[in-house]
Amino acid sequence: MPRALIDFILESGEHGALLAELTDNCSQDIRIASPFVTDRALLPRSRARHTRLITTLNPWDIACGSTRPDVLRELQNSGVDVRIYSKGRLHAKVYVFAAANAVITSANFTRAALSINLEAGVAITGTPCLMLAKWFDQIWDDSTPLGETALKDAEGKALRLKRRNPDAGRAQSSASSIDAGTRSTTRKAKIYICNTNLQASRGSECERKMLDKGYAAGWYNFSGRKTIEHVPVGSKVLMYSNRAKGFVGLGITTAPPEKLKLSNPNCLVGFGREPEHFERRVKLRWHALVEDRQRFSIDGVLGGQGTFFEVRSGKMAQRAAKAIRYLESRGVIRKVSPSRIAH
Repeated sequence: MPRALIDFILESGEHGALLAELTDNCSQDIRIASPFVTDRALLPRSRARHTRLITTLNPWDIACGSTRPDVLRELQNSGVDVRIYSKGRLHAKVYVFAAANAVITSANFTRAALSINLEAGVAITGTPCLMLAKWFDQIWDDSTPLGETALKDAEGKALRLKRRNPDAGRAQSSASSIDAGTRSTTRKAKIYICNTNLQASRGSECERKMLDKGYAAGWYNFSGRKTIEHVPVGSKVLMYSNRAKGFVGLGITTAPPEKLKLSNPNCLVGFGREPEHFERRVKLRWHALVEDRQRFSIDGVLGGQGTFFEVRSGKMAQRAAKAIRYLESRGVIRKVSPSRIAH
């Protein structure tokens, strides 16, 4: 029976979670057809015997950020066999695993599509997967191996397009923009750190709620309350746990910040009904969420930095960059049980 894959506005990307699971469990061939490619985390982790990717190499797509040549190079260097289809317009997004499992979906092989966008598709098993594998192999035979000459040529054409069309980079969809890490609804996306484990007596409960519900939040007059009220959509938020002594999550903001009175039943944690106090929060779509033992550790704790703050420069920026690379390498989110957090 086919399984429907539908992403809802306030839920994590089901497509990315399923594709990560299928990739991890596949030791044979993986076949992927996708017009756009920006995801670098999923395939390098694969144990598959042979991984093949069919995509396109349109200079305008590169100029808009829908496809990233640097990611294509990384995938090739990791062992992925990449071919370019140019005999027609490739629009299908198909993922086939060992001709036994497959996903047909609206989701391109991009970071945003697998973890942020609202996508819909179907997961299938059995005989239809064999038919999809045969279809893929036919397209594969009609495609051309990706070479460095073609990549450089497409990059050069894309650069000329951007010079003639300065708005090209802003013309892309919000999904592709977030992949490039350059867009918000009104301001440039930024990088922030949220200390998920407050020093209050209910700190563990606060952390659990943030991680389970997909929020970065703070309560009462916490340090950084003005900062969290102005976070642009599309920004990256690193979740740091004092308890675990390291970064345990990486999320991307998907909506403008909220400011709720603590008496509001929609608050993550009910501290009371003090009318002058608020829960300030921003909604996240998780890209990676790891167990404590997989945390990205740093020397010491974030003492003196506050509960929520922007990463700008210096040693903290270097730490954040390393943490982001590490967590991105973990791939898309795995379901993490609330019980992993001590009460």
